[in-house]
Parts: sequence; structure tokens; C-alpha cells
Amino acid sequence: MKTLALVVLSLQAPASELEAVFPDFKVPALHSFAVGRIAAAPPQDSIPFLIEKLARDPDLAAEEWLRGAAYRALLDIGVTGVGSDARFVDPAQILQVLAGLRDPSPAIQGICIGGAGRVPAAFARELVDGLTPLLTSEDPFVPAAAIDALGRLGPAAARALPSIRPWLVDESAARAETWRRNGRLHPNVDFERLVRTVAAEARMAIGGAAIDLDSYPRLNARGRAAAVDALRNKLLPSLQRGTVEPTFAEALPAAFAYLGRCATDGSLEGQARAASVHLLGLGLSAASAHPDAVAIARATLPDLVRDADARVSRAAALYTR
Repeated sequence: MKTLALVVLSLQAPASELEAVFPDFKVPALHSFAVGRIAAAPPQDSIPFLIEKLARDPDLAAEEWLRGAAYRALLDIGVTGVGSDARFVDPAQILQVLAGLRDPSPAIQGICIGGAGRVPAAFARELVDGLTPLLTSEDPFVPAAAIDALGRLGPAAARALPSIRPWLVDESAARAETWRRNGRLHPNVDFERLVRTVAAEARMAIGGAAIDLDSYPRLNARGRAAAVDALRNKLLPSLQRGTVEPTFAEALPAAFAYLGRCATDGSLEGQARAASVHLLGLGLSAASAHPDAVAIARATLPDLVRDADARVSRAAALYTR
């Protein structure tokens, strides 16, 4: 037991040792060792140390990778809870993460967006204020990540709804050029589909399932496909469990009506039509849907209920193409 205690103590870096190890933090070959030493220090030492370095160290100010590494180290210390329940507890640490959202580097912004889920609910207003300006970033990844983080805040991010909506419904020439430009930079990523889907999901999470259902049919084919993706991501887990969120139960008739149109919309790509049919099959089949959902569907959409089995068969055919 005594040997174990000595090993633990030897791994912990007191505050006085953090300064000694920090030069190694700046050397790629020694960086991982230095990060480990900083992580092993008590949070009451390592958190103010990293905050001070982010504020005053000229090398961190000049080198994006060093600054990013310092923020990554900061995000991983002084956290209570695990997984989605992990939260920061030090107010100074929280404020530094929020300050990182204002860093001019999209890479640093992205790192700090990644820590948004660990910011306690008491700082939700400040987090919304920090994330919302990032929706105007020209970097294609930053708005998508910021919108997703806002959606995870739920109704607490209601003030951001007007800023998120254009990413779903704006089909202007300027927005189309944004998608084309991002496509040239990252040809393997469909940014339009990705961001519009994330925007639809976030708006549902913040403002309720029915918030944009009346707008979906007026979108172009790409927007309608993104709306199907968002409904699939929100509805599918509930329907597979056989339970529907209360907010979605009220929106099911309109959601099913939209999906019904998409299932036979020849302008949509096969994948989106298949997703629509699959959701309809789950939502309208008494064997797999919540009883309340089936009752609503039978009362309001009898034509869709009548051929639910046929739609499921068509879905299987579409998925195998």
C-alpha cells in the first residue's frame, strides 16, 4: 500500500513543477509527457496554471497548435461526472472555455465548442451568447458544431432560434454559393445536407417538434431531404422503443403527412424516400409504434395507415438498391 501511495505521489505534479515541465509542452517530441504531468496535477493547480498561460504566454498566442493543446488539456481536468453527465465546476475554467469561443482561430473555436456540453446549466445564457456569433463563421465546420451545441441546450437556447433558422430555410444564391465553396474545399463532405439537418434537429430540440413542419414542404429537394434526416434522427429512437416524446406525439400527424409526401416525391434521392417510408412503416404499424401514435394516425391519416404494410415492403426494396 505504501508503494502504491509513493507511485501516485510521484505522478502528481505540484504547482511548482508545472512551470518546469511547461517547456516540454512546447516540444512535439515531449508534448505528450508534459500533458500527462499537467493532467496529474491537482486541478486547483493545473486550471489556474493553464488559464495564466493562455492569457500571457507569447508562444501560445503565436502558435495555434499550442493554444489548442492548452485548451484540450483544460477541457479534460477538474470535471465531475462521466460521459454526458460530465461538468466543469471551476467558474474560472468555465469562463476560459467561453473565452475560447471568441478566439479568432476556427480550430480553437471548434475545440471549445466540444467542451460546451460540460458547461453547467447555470452558465447557459453565457454559453448561448458565446455560440450564437459562431453561426456566421465562414469555416463550414464551426456553424454546424455550434448549432449542434445550441440544440443540446434545449429550450435554454431559445434566443438563438432566429439565428439558426437561416441555416435550414435560406435558399438564396448567396447561400448556394456557400455550399458550393465548401464543397470545393471538402469534396467528401455534403455540407448542405449536414448543416441543414443539424439546424432542423436543433430547432426541434429547442422549440418543439412541430416548429418547422409547416416550412418543410416549401424547401427545395435538398432541404426536404435534410428535414427527413432530422425527423429520422429525432423520431426513429422513440418509435423503435415504442414510446414517443410528448412534444412529438402532438406533432405526429403533421410529421407523418410530410413523410407521406416525401415517400412518393420523385425529386428526392432514394435514400431520403427510403427513410420516409421506413419511418412511416414504424410509426403507422400497430406492432411497433406507440399506441397513442397509432390512434392519432388512424384518426387523421387513414389512407397512410391502409397501405402501411406496402410502404414497409417498398422501404426494404429501396434500402437494397
